[in-house]
Amino acid sequence: MVIKYISLVFSAIFEIYYADLFFKIFAKPKYKKSVHALVLTVILALQIVNSLFNAQLILFGFAIVITAALSVFYTGKPYINILLSLVLSVLNAISELITSGLVMLALGNEYTKVAENEFAYAVTVFTSKFLTLVIILIIRAFKTKFKNLALAKGNTVLLAFLPVTTVFLMLLMCKMIFAANNMQLNTMFVVASILLYFANIATIELLTRQADLTRNQIELSYLKDNMKHQISHYKDILSLQNETKKQRHDLKNFYTAILAMLSSGDIAGAESKISDELNLLSNKENTINTNHPAIDAVIQSKIDVCNDIGITTDFKFRYNQSINVDEIELAVIIGNLLDNAIEACIKIDNDERWIKGIISTADDEITVSILNSTNGESKDLKTNKSDKVNHGIGLKSVNELVNKYNGQSSYSFDSNEFKAFVVLRNN
Repeated sequence: MVIKYISLVFSAIFEIYYADLFFKIFAKPKYKKSVHALVLTVILALQIVNSLFNAQLILFGFAIVITAALSVFYTGKPYINILLSLVLSVLNAISELITSGLVMLALGNEYTKVAENEFAYAVTVFTSKFLTLVIILIIRAFKTKFKNLALAKGNTVLLAFLPVTTVFLMLLMCKMIFAANNMQLNTMFVVASILLYFANIATIELLTRQADLTRNQIELSYLKDNMKHQISHYKDILSLQNETKKQRHDLKNFYTAILAMLSSGDIAGAESKISDELNLLSNKENTINTNHPAIDAVIQSKIDVCNDIGITTDFKFRYNQSINVDEIELAVIIGNLLDNAIEACIKIDNDERWIKGIISTADDEITVSILNSTNGESKDLKTNKSDKVNHGIGLKSVNELVNKYNGQSSYSFDSNEFKAFVVLRNN
């Protein structure tokens, strides 16, 4: 009976581990890690007591304890937490059914003796809990896109052999228990199954930490990219401010010269000077000035690039409300979208290159619409550049900022026109 009780204790540990794993897919712990760990320890103690004294009611007791814990220590509405607890209970039941079928296939006529053999019972229980863990990991893979681990497809396939071989080995050990009929050897089989389970848990934790590290590296890459854009935008703003100061100084000298000419009666000279100045202003009529320096600076810098490479531009601004989001971050979004548009235009003939943009604020929303001509080569939005790891960050940065402001972004093709559409909450 000692082995059976040991199996119940370890199965309780496994249940609490994968239950916490399961609920973290849909919610977050309310409190810091130390408090959350203490809560799990208390729940584990209750679960162990329930397993030892009410073996037939393990699933029922498990559901009650976890539901009570969820309603207090996890985020989310209580009825959602209760529903998740019921789902987890169903997963446990499904795993037991699958395990029973596998053990029946593996042991044949000896299957009926599993409940009487504490060693075989222990391995069977571990197999059932392990299958529940595998199902939860599959759910998490779909829910959280576990592919963000940045593992090669071949390595992912190889990792899939770990749970498969673990289940096979557990079933093999269950069969060997009946064949060996040796207490010392059977005890080793039970210990081996426990170690197998912990080895899988260690691998899962390692992959989870690797996923967190990869995610942090991606976010750091976004931050670095955004910082570069912000620095560039600040430089553009400084350049415009210096240009404004220069123009003010030049205008002072200009008016002084005009007054001198008029005072001396040189009306023709004054008219010529004014005409030259009007021509100069006409050449600078594309200067953007909407009282939003960061946005104006980035758009003006992109227009200057477009002018140099023969891209026709047309921008409209409809500010019916003030901009309440971080103007620099909005400028980063616009700059990245324009960089993407310019890159697309470069690939087509000069006379067909154009970019149109509309930026508007209304109904507590900021709308950015960028349209550009394209040859349609990048309909999958994947970069055509050789450095595919570092490029394509622009649109990812846009999406990160869009998510920050609870907005939406969409990208679409229509004939040879590409449209980027972004909506942000402006409150």
